[in-house]
Amino acid sequence: MDGVHARFRTYRDNLDPTTELTIHGRHDPALGDANTVIAAETGAVQIDHV
Repeated sequence: MDGVHARFRTYRDNLDPTTELTIHGRHDPALGDANTVIAAETGAVQIDHV
């Protein structure tokens, strides 16, 4: 989960503020829910969770 948070923070800090961040979360290995929540908290606007 820390990796997803760090990655989304890096994207947010380095990309144009109008860039929409998205995530396609999978349930491998049972971290899909947690990674999806982290992405949403860090600014993802489109969430595709399988």
